[in-house]
Amino acid sequence: LGEELPDGRRMLSPMELAYAIGFAISDDGPDDQLFQAVKEGRLSTREDVEREVRRLLALKEDMRATYYITSGGSMRLKKQRVLRFFREFFGYHRAGDVFKDDSRKLHHHPEKLIRDADHLVLHALDRDENVLEFLLTTDRFIVATHGTAEEYRQQIEGLLNADQKERFRIALEKRIASGVKNPIEPRMRAPHIEVYGLPNAAEWNYELEQPFKQPVPRAGILTHPAWLVAHSGNFDNDIVRRGKWIREHLLADVVPDLPIGVDAQLTTDKTLTLREKFKLKVYNGECWRCHKKMNPLGNAFEMYDDFGLYRTAYHYDSEGNIIGSPREKRAAAEFTTKPVITSGKLDGTGDPALDGEVRDAVDLMHRIAKSDIARQSFIRHAFRYWMGRNETLDDSTTLIAAENAYQESGGSFKEMLVSLLTSDSFLYRK
Repeated sequence: LGEELPDGRRMLSPMELAYAIGFAISDDGPDDQLFQAVKEGRLSTREDVEREVRRLLALKEDMRATYYITSGGSMRLKKQRVLRFFREFFGYHRAGDVFKDDSRKLHHHPEKLIRDADHLVLHALDRDENVLEFLLTTDRFIVATHGTAEEYRQQIEGLLNADQKERFRIALEKRIASGVKNPIEPRMRAPHIEVYGLPNAAEWNYELEQPFKQPVPRAGILTHPAWLVAHSGNFDNDIVRRGKWIREHLLADVVPDLPIGVDAQLTTDKTLTLREKFKLKVYNGECWRCHKKMNPLGNAFEMYDDFGLYRTAYHYDSEGNIIGSPREKRAAAEFTTKPVITSGKLDGTGDPALDGEVRDAVDLMHRIAKSDIARQSFIRHAFRYWMGRNETLDDSTTLIAAENAYQESGGSFKEMLVSLLTSDSFLYRK
C-alpha cells in the first residue's frame, strides 16, 4: 500500500511493515511498540525498520521456557521464527518422526535430543560469533538442562515444597557419598544422556558449566544425536540421505530425483555393513552418476550408529551377522569385531585445499565450515525462509549485502538477518 515508484515497485506501508517485521521474528506478530511506532509515524523508512528489527532481536530468551518445543505446548520463546529457521534448515527436529524399535536401544528419547539441540542453537545465537562455523564444528554440547546452572538452582528453590526439598537434600547427599563431583541432578530425568557417550544419569557428574566438551569425537549439529537420528532409517544409518542433505544445504548442489523404475532396495544380508551393501548396489556407471554426490559424504558418518552413538567397531555374532544395536550386543553370548571404516571424500567446495579424502565426519565438518560456498548456501536458505520464495537475479544485491554483513561482523547471524530484513527484497513489492 506504499507509494508507487517509477519502476512499479511499492514499499510496504507502515502498518504492513509492522506485521512483516513482527511475524518475521515472532509467531505472536507485532508487539505494542511496533503499533505505537506506526501510530506516531516512526515506521516508514529503512532506518525505522532497522531500529525495530534490532530491538526485537535484542530480546533475551528465557532458557527455562524452551521445553514447549517437545512437549506439545504453545511456544514461549520471544523469537520463535529465528529458532525455527535453524530447525528447518538442519532438520534435526524430525528425529521424533523416525521410528526406532524400543527393543534395540535402551533410553531412546528423541524429544530430549531435540531439546538439547535447540539449546545448542540458542547458545550459538546468544554468543553470535561465527554462528554457522560454530554450529558445524563445536565439540561442546548442551545436555539435559533447561538453562544455566543458576537458572536450574532457581527452579529447584521455586518448584519444590518443603517435603520435596528434604527428599532432594537426602538424594544430593547420597550422590555426593557415591563420589559424584557435581551433586546437582537435572530436574528432568535424563536417561538419554548415554547416547552422548556419558555414563548413566545416576552416575553422571551433572555439568554446571554448559555447553561442555563431549567425551567422544563430535563436530557440530551434524554429529549431534538429534541430527543423526533424524537422518537415519528405522534400523540403520542412511548414507544417502545424509550425503544428499550436505550436498544440497551446504554445497549448494542439486541431486536428481530417483529415476522411475529403479529398484532402490539394498540387500538384507546381515553379514554386510551398510557401506558394503551400497558397494554391491550403486558402484556402477548408471547409479554412481548420482550416488557419487552423496555416498562419499554420508560414508564419513558411519562413526556413529543410527541412534547417534559413537562407535569404533562393528560387532558380529557367532553366525557372522552384524549386531545392530547396543541392546543386542549386551544380549550376545559372544561376538567378534571389525573396525568401522569412517573415510569419505569431499568435493564441490571450489577450494582445492578443502576438497579431497576425509578421515571421518569430524574432519569433513571442519573442512566444510571453512568453505565460502557453505556460508553462501546458508545465507541463501535464510533468504528463502524469510522472503518466502526463491532468490532471483534481482536479489543478488540483497544476498551480497547479507554475506558482507555476516563476514564484517565476525559471523553475526543477527547482523545478517538485519541486512535481509532491511533490504529492498523484503521492503518492496511489485
